[in-house]
Amino acid sequence: MDPLPALETRDLDMLLALPSEELLGSIMRLNNGARYHGRLNAIELVTRLLEMRQRSIQGITADASLHS
Repeated sequence: MDPLPALETRDLDMLLALPSEELLGSIMRLNNGARYHGRLNAIELVTRLLEMRQRSIQGITADASLHS
């Protein structure tokens, strides 16, 4: 099950802007808060966010090579 739909847009945007090494701790803090009440799967969410970043980087690299 994709963990992204469980996140509010503002939280997703904030997590995407963080350095990778801060993702897990930030997700755990969100998960302990009143909005999520422990409903987030932190490991799956970190994995999904890192995959999204990797795909974004690959897309940028591919796009740049087309314009070279």
